Amino acid sequence: MHPDIININININAITAKMSFLLSPLAATVRSATSLVSSAAWSPFATPVRSLSKYKLKTHKGASKRWLAVGNDREFKRMKVNKAHLNVGMANNRFHRLSQMMEPHGKAMRRTLRRLMPYAQ
Repeated sequence: MHPDIININININAITAKMSFLLSPLAATVRSATSLVSSAAWSPFATPVRSLSKYKLKTHKGASKRWLAVGNDREFKRMKVNKAHLNVGMANNRFHRLSQMMEPHGKAMRRTLRRLMPYAQ
């Protein structure tokens, strides 16, 4: 092997190890030329192997703002609607009934809520 080629390879490795932001197309060409000399050349572009992790499910934000998870078996409750405005002519007992919590109707709605909020406690 020619001593100049080995010297260039060592200098490029030292530069890329310290300052990886200085990599340019010229340095890449020199590196590719020196990789022909040594078969086990160090590559700064080698990506580290990441461990595969489980995909995180996303919570539906509209459902999480409207529904409240209650208990260990993930039952859901929400407040009734029509209480914010246009309620001047309502009877007092109707307005009081709107203050109570409401449960979802049927098993299909419960299953949908469990899918929309997978991490509800």
